[in-house]
Amino acid sequence: MDAKSPQCPADLQYSRQDGEQSAYQFHMNNIVVYRAPVEEKLSYLMPATIFRRLQFTRYGDGLPVDVQWIDDENDPAHGTITATFSREVQLGAGRVLKIRYA
Repeated sequence: MDAKSPQCPADLQYSRQDGEQSAYQFHMNNIVVYRAPVEEKLSYLMPATIFRRLQFTRYGDGLPVDVQWIDDENDPAHGTITATFSREVQLGAGRVLKIRYA
């Protein structure tokens, strides 16, 4: 089977489970699949056990995101909302697959 094949393996199973985090997409053969903001047409596949540490920056209000309103200098009825977040990720040993789509 190659990447252009319309066929799925006979044993490929998809399921969804309630109660998962917001980035949860589905389970594929009992493997949890999450989404993350990465490049367009790019995916990373890695086991959950590879994550050693994931820490989000806490901003002044204690939240992991800093949301600001920036006034439009030319129009007081309009502006721009900005959201800033930062995280530190430490990975342990393991295999990570990087998949690019055409």
